[in-house]
Amino acid sequence: MFLPAGLYLVRDRRRCLRYVAVLGATTAAAYAFCGIVWMRPRSFEELRVWLLGSSVLTLDRSFSWHGGYSLPGLKLWLNLSRTILGGGPIAGTLLAALAAAGAAASWRSRPRPTRACLLWLAGYAVLYLSWEPGTFVYRITDLLPVWLLILAAFEALPWRPSWKNIGLAAIVAALGLNNLFTDALPNGDPLRNASLQRALWLGRTTPEGAWIVVDNNDQVYVPYFAHRNPLNLRYYTARKELLRTRLNELGAQGAPVFVVPETLSPEWREWFAAQRLEGKGRFQGWSLSQVRAAVEGSARPIVRRKGN
Repeated sequence: MFLPAGLYLVRDRRRCLRYVAVLGATTAAAYAFCGIVWMRPRSFEELRVWLLGSSVLTLDRSFSWHGGYSLPGLKLWLNLSRTILGGGPIAGTLLAALAAAGAAASWRSRPRPTRACLLWLAGYAVLYLSWEPGTFVYRITDLLPVWLLILAAFEALPWRPSWKNIGLAAIVAALGLNNLFTDALPNGDPLRNASLQRALWLGRTTPEGAWIVVDNNDQVYVPYFAHRNPLNLRYYTARKELLRTRLNELGAQGAPVFVVPETLSPEWREWFAAQRLEGKGRFQGWSLSQVRAAVEGSARPIVRRKGN
């Protein structure tokens, strides 16, 4: 995504080729090392699935780009563009305007770095306007070119250098303090992380080897922090009979299955309510239930349906 800006800055054809070769070799070496040392794919299909990653694979492991260009996506991208600069939407809008002013002021005096910054932003926008335009962490890369343009705006101001430095330092200090007290400290407090606290509670409440029905954040939190087996509903969308079979299998193995109904969508909550739930406790507004269908499944043979 940075390649357009990089090639524009390098310019010389031979150096462009060398630049692309170094980038390609570095990336290929990293993947080769991981593939040989850890992944060790046993077939081309395993290699294909690993290289594509989970983000663009459907449940049957076929490729599907889940993004798309749309007006709602553009709105998300623009809103996040303001937020990522820090200080809230108003401050973010002012900083974005300052960056635009910097681009206009330095377009002729410093054309190469200015155009490189704009190409840098455009390269990332091509992807993130289509793919998860509202995901905060993917936009950290925008900060580098935007702040270079903000510096260009300060450079164009008719102030003494000392006043420019004081103004820039004041902006950075204000943004840093705002980020510290409104974001970093609150989000760094484990007690304020509801998903983490729920996972720790599940780890204390359920026996080792138990399975927990998970969706959304719990797909990550339950295996990492509760240290329990996740029964991921992502793989059973529109396949409820397959899930029923899986519950029978776990029951036959004597593996207990638990669910926190409040973490599920209304559709799944209603479905699990029909599986005869047995309450096992409550914690901070969440209720833990054991799925009786999985227990009773141990008393009857497993029924395997064709195609499952």
